[in-house]
Amino acid sequence: MSGSGGAPSISIVIPTLNEARNLAHVFARLPAEAEVIVVDGRSTDDTVAVARSLRPDAVIVHQTRRGKGNALACGFAAATGDVIIMLDADGSADPGEIDAFVAALVAGADYAKGTRFRSGGGSSDITRFRRAGNAGLNQLVNALIGSDYSDLCYGYNAFWRHCLPFLDLDPGSPGTAVRWGDGFEVETLINMRVSQAGLRVAEVPSFEHRRLFGVSNLNAFSDGLRVLRTILVESRRRASTDPWRRRFGGRSARSARSARSARSARPARSVASAAEPSGPRICVVGSGWEFVSGISYYTHQLARAFDRAGDPRASVVLMRRLLPARFYPGRSRVGDRTIVSQRYPDSVPVFDGVDWFWGSSMARALTFLARERPEVVVFQWWTGTVLHSYLALAAFARARGARVVLEFHETQDTGEAARPGVAAYVNRFLPALLRRADALVVHSEHDADVVRKRFANPDLPVAVIAHGPYEQHAGSGGVPAPRRHDSVTNLLFFGTIRPYKGLEDLLAAFDRLTEEEAGRFRLTVVGETWEGHTLPIRMIERSPHRDRIVLVNRYVSDVEVNSYFAAADAVVLPYRRSSASGPLHVTMAAGLPVIVTEVGGLTEIALRYPGAGLVPPADVPALLAALRELPARCGRRYPDPTSWAETARRYQDLFDRLLGPTRQPELVDARPADLADTAA
Repeated sequence: MSGSGGAPSISIVIPTLNEARNLAHVFARLPAEAEVIVVDGRSTDDTVAVARSLRPDAVIVHQTRRGKGNALACGFAAATGDVIIMLDADGSADPGEIDAFVAALVAGADYAKGTRFRSGGGSSDITRFRRAGNAGLNQLVNALIGSDYSDLCYGYNAFWRHCLPFLDLDPGSPGTAVRWGDGFEVETLINMRVSQAGLRVAEVPSFEHRRLFGVSNLNAFSDGLRVLRTILVESRRRASTDPWRRRFGGRSARSARSARSARSARPARSVASAAEPSGPRICVVGSGWEFVSGISYYTHQLARAFDRAGDPRASVVLMRRLLPARFYPGRSRVGDRTIVSQRYPDSVPVFDGVDWFWGSSMARALTFLARERPEVVVFQWWTGTVLHSYLALAAFARARGARVVLEFHETQDTGEAARPGVAAYVNRFLPALLRRADALVVHSEHDADVVRKRFANPDLPVAVIAHGPYEQHAGSGGVPAPRRHDSVTNLLFFGTIRPYKGLEDLLAAFDRLTEEEAGRFRLTVVGETWEGHTLPIRMIERSPHRDRIVLVNRYVSDVEVNSYFAAADAVVLPYRRSSASGPLHVTMAAGLPVIVTEVGGLTEIALRYPGAGLVPPADVPALLAALRELPARCGRRYPDPTSWAETARRYQDLFDRLLGPTRQPELVDARPADLADTAA
């Protein structure tokens, strides 16, 4: 097929699925001389008949499988023009812009990329959620492969037919099963392969209109996850030419060449260089201070432990906004930094932080990782809200030769486990994160058994490394005052009020005390209510010993934590289930006696603490008996059996096994094997 007057011939590929009502509007503005290829996905309306009536010369292709990606692959295979245009059939793309795409190609580009986010572009259709997701995924791609796209997930594009081998799209044989690249993720796949092939790219401003008739097949969430998978897999593909040959209007090309020259001119580091620590470079990824929790403090303490160990160089990437605040049980305190007194030392570089919607935060996090060049990245796992971000960070780390360690505080949060959609999401995509891990870390043998049984991967080592102490609360119990036989024993329940915490069991036991016995106790309950679990609050209000109970129903600051533990004689933690407990570690740091239930991994740490008394879970009579015996154990301080030095040493042993006897400090260009078989 040849164009007239030396102009390139044009093939317009239009995927269709029940678009009969939209075709008249779209076809009316198509260039008369263009080859029109309609790729139909088994429409049940009159799409094919309408297309033939509007353009008798149209080429009708029936796609071999399902999905937009397969439709485009089939259409590309049938196209004969010099230039191939990708055009949606729903009226959202303006055929009047085709001339601008062709002009960009004639001017020297290999690939003309439509964008709604450059001057002259726009959209009357994109939602705020889709815009945020597109921006985050766009930033991730640019950071991973060095591109400069402004609109990753937009399907109005054009290219010279000589680009087809670089796209590597095969319509394949007929079938019903959707294959890799058959869905909406094809647009991202094409964009990444174009960039990785070093093809010249020009962005063309384009306006996206609302669909005229019918309902879109796009699902922002599930298709967004497919796009994320595409990014993680495609980022591992070897560029067929120098990947620094990306050109976006000249300026970015010069920036890329300058960056490459600067990297080439940088002197190589020696493993034995005195300027470099001899231990591995470690990055800890965990909870930040915006949605403060026990994991925020643990992340802080672990990074400090690595920093104090001397040899390793530690850095930190924090998860900042975990989810929309309105969905968070502790929404009233989100972003309140006054409750936190802890700060990272100046010697530890910190990126704060990655947001759930990404925006530019993910690209900046990846830039931070590229600069710090960690050899090991330790991810703190406690909630499914970070899963998509962890997948991206882990893939980036692995692509640069780093080892990935996943440290479990909970295999799944109890609140999330009760939500079917959230539980299904975690169960579906957590295995993809595990496949990117080189080792798992848990805090007890019990949790090691749980992890091994749940994930059943004998090739993935599981290391048991004890939770270190909450040193910021060391000594908060103060010097014990002399006790008389009639002294009042101040009991403390501390932590969020959730169904599994068993506070109602403690209150039931407290209610069974006689009036005389209750007079020798004072119970202080400190914690905010989560998941609407108000039963303990109602029990306090109607307790026969209400005058002996103090309720502080909120999240308290670090300073207040110390004051409550200083006022306590003993702590009671009547959990019904748990893998770990921040309040238990605060208790041990304070040296106070504690009643704790025999659940999960708590039993192992409690057996090491001389101040602990164990009772069965959900056993009110046993808890009552333990309360009656507790005053005899008060009036002294017990040694904390945990140590961050020991935790760091155990971690160092794990790092030595993962990294082997030789280490390569310059890891920026390392590329492991293709990730296609490990994607979710």
